[in-house]
Amino acid sequence: MSESSAFDTSLQQYIIRPNEKVVVFEAEWHSDIVGMMVRDALELFLQNNVRRVEVVKVPGCFELPQAVSMYFYPPLNSVLSEPRNRTDFSAICFGCVVQGDTPHFTFISQAVAQGIENVACSGVPFPVMFGVLTANTRQQAIERADGTHSRKGVEVATALLKMLDFRNRYCFPKEQLF
Repeated sequence: MSESSAFDTSLQQYIIRPNEKVVVFEAEWHSDIVGMMVRDALELFLQNNVRRVEVVKVPGCFELPQAVSMYFYPPLNSVLSEPRNRTDFSAICFGCVVQGDTPHFTFISQAVAQGIENVACSGVPFPVMFGVLTANTRQQAIERADGTHSRKGVEVATALLKMLDFRNRYCFPKEQLF
């Protein structure tokens, strides 16, 4: 269980470039829970002047890493043969996996976490954030999304803003920021 004080989500001044675009990947399984996290994230982005946001729905959590990869690295035979200008983008992946009676939960949770980490650490010049709840029960997932124990949508969106700030402070010369 998370504590509300475990992660600083207070509003701060982040260096966010005006052309920044956040792509929110939203898994459709447990859409009510995932929707809470997405709504919280979108609200936080607006509060921080991130105006270019696109929400992309995918069938489930397992598809999240593949969707991010496909979005930013289209097939070579597509009209868009070069990767998108990724220095203006960031990605955030939201989903929810609830423990069941079979080992499916473990396989999916591990594959999704590893897949998102692989994309995030593949040398892309933008943050890829992990916002996938893995819960023992549906009620536990709801309480981690709705504010009873935490607001994971706000926490993950804040982490994205902090990573954008980090990238914009340390990875780009000042003249390239604005």
